[in-house]
Amino acid sequence: PTYCVPETIVEHFHYVPTAFHSKGVFWWRMAQLEFLLNLNAPTSKELDLEQVRRSINFTHPIIGLHVRRGDSCHTTLRKNKCLPLDKHRDEVRLMSERYSIKKVFLATDDTSALSYLQGELPDMDFISLSSFDRGKLQSGDGVWIENRLQDGELSGHELLLFTLRDLFLLSESDAFIGHFASNLSRLAYLRAVAQHKKYIPFASVDGPWCYHWRMCCELSSTFPYSHVC
Repeated sequence: PTYCVPETIVEHFHYVPTAFHSKGVFWWRMAQLEFLLNLNAPTSKELDLEQVRRSINFTHPIIGLHVRRGDSCHTTLRKNKCLPLDKHRDEVRLMSERYSIKKVFLATDDTSALSYLQGELPDMDFISLSSFDRGKLQSGDGVWIENRLQDGELSGHELLLFTLRDLFLLSESDAFIGHFASNLSRLAYLRAVAQHKKYIPFASVDGPWCYHWRMCCELSSTFPYSHVC
């Protein structure tokens, strides 16, 4: 089905200051993100990315893989539409063959993703953060993670650190596979381009990079129509 996105919302998410029109919305979002992720000293110390890299043997070259199969599988307009893991497997295989990369950093809210990919691609070296129990991210049918945070079921501080570590390591990877209909994937690729100072190889399992998840797939040429993917 096709859903209507109000014109004012389209204009809001497509906004670029006049002085930077020539650079485009991707550059503007990237500049904003770099400003927001300029972490202060206490946060950088708590993230301790150097120790995190050592603990999982994060070395280059490496593919960054984001697999999103959490609360969005049970809520929003994407309910019951999450992609099977074989889609990610196929993209990893293709990226590995094309760029001769055998190591993959996996960021996911799916507790089954790591073991599945290791079983399907035994010649690949998959690494992932183990300091956070990803099972905590699994929500029941119709349950939003925001509500669980508000109710105190999840620690917002713990989840933030976990998410930032995944985001930073994804963006340090030499190639990227993710969901461009997902906020985290879009942010990771924006930061990857900023960090590498070039567009790195990428693949999206569900649509092109876009400026809002409701505006990623099958956009009409006239707006305000967008297919929700």
